[in-house]
Amino acid sequence: MNRNSTHPTLTLGTAMTKKSTLSHRQEQILELLADDLFDKEIALQLGISEKTVEFHKHKIKQTINARGKAGMVRYAIKTGLIGP
Repeated sequence: MNRNSTHPTLTLGTAMTKKSTLSHRQEQILELLADDLFDKEIALQLGISEKTVEFHKHKIKQTINARGKAGMVRYAIKTGLIGP
């Protein structure tokens, strides 16, 4: 969190300039989340377990300081990972 504020979305803006902070796999998962796929569907499409998808979602939220799916999708749009 930003030292000057306790509002988590304020720190999200800082992370949005750092698209490279996510791994290729995390970017893939984020794109599929933005397409409104369930974790199970993402897992099947990528050939990984549902638990691995959950792990990556957790790491994505930590990395970009997002609290949920909306914050992750907002990050993907603002960094150009997906279109608006």
